[in-house]
Amino acid sequence: PTSPTRREENASVCPTVVDCGFNLPRTRVTGWLLRGPRDRSRTGELRAPGAMTIKFVLLVNKQGQTRLAKYFDVSITTEERRALEGEVVRKCLARTDKQCSFYDHRQYKIVYRRYASLFFMVGVDDDENELAILE
Repeated sequence: PTSPTRREENASVCPTVVDCGFNLPRTRVTGWLLRGPRDRSRTGELRAPGAMTIKFVLLVNKQGQTRLAKYFDVSITTEERRALEGEVVRKCLARTDKQCSFYDHRQYKIVYRRYASLFFMVGVDDDENELAILE
């Protein structure tokens, strides 16, 4: 009887662990999901590495009238949505063209882009990449 190799030991302990062949520092690859420090959101739930955490999308014209509002976070009440929408729209419309296209507001990061007379505003988690959302 020969002693099992490290790969065989890992396979016997947890059959879903994939050995990628590299000496990585304590990172487990299970299927397609990489479990590392950036795979947990601010609230602690597990998410896929490429998953975007969009909380809401707003389309607003230059006068501040909302043309579309879609919320993906069900924990926000209607009153909170109305207040949040008003604050975000006012702050975004007050910004100049020389300022960058994202800013922090409460627990969200607001990323916006102007196209013709519309503003496309997206609210995401604080740990999200602004440039990926802007793209």
